Amino acid sequence: MALRISLFYAAIFAVIGILMPFWPVWLQSRGITATEIGLILAVATWSRAIINPLLAQRADRHGRPDLMILFLGWGAFLTHILFFFSEGFWSLFAISVISSILLFALMPMADAVTMLKVREGTIDYGKVRLWGSLTFIAAALGGGLLLRGQPADYILWLVIGLLVLTVASCHLIPRAETPGTKNFIEPLLNILRNGRLVIFMMSASLIQASHAVYYGFSTLALACQRPR
Repeated sequence: MALRISLFYAAIFAVIGILMPFWPVWLQSRGITATEIGLILAVATWSRAIINPLLAQRADRHGRPDLMILFLGWGAFLTHILFFFSEGFWSLFAISVISSILLFALMPMADAVTMLKVREGTIDYGKVRLWGSLTFIAAALGGGLLLRGQPADYILWLVIGLLVLTVASCHLIPRAETPGTKNFIEPLLNILRNGRLVIFMMSASLIQASHAVYYGFSTLALACQRPR
């Protein structure tokens, strides 16, 4: 079970290791301006903040987060395929937002399954999550070496290839069942009543915000400064 969950974390973070530094380069190659790239990334992030909790609630309602992971994995793969046929800002904008929601919802959903197994005493969270961090570093470094001097189209092909592995790993996620619930207001109120937790979430949000320009434009900026 630990190996199956580790493979999932390795696969999903490999995708993110390519998307975070190199996706703006692919968008720019499609004629998208810096302002439009910022808008796409910003709206995708805000959309995830709103939609992902609703997807989690859907999984909680039915008590099968593992099935939601399968849905999200296939959805992320199929929506990224649409990039091959997209032209212009608005089509790229729409596909980017939808694909981002589906892809990044996988991580908290997988964390939910993982924590269920941690509570059962069957796995150690740190040991399985470690592989996500390692593959992120490897993908970012290896992606830079692999993509150097190559057309920007290679970025999308690389993402699609890694998403194939991610979908396969979604099928390896162990079955997870919870009692299911329709009471969503009380857990939300419990969060809002916890002052320390609210401060923690605000701090985490500010940290993420401080990285926004770096994530979105660092590769483009470094490419402009590269000696010719």
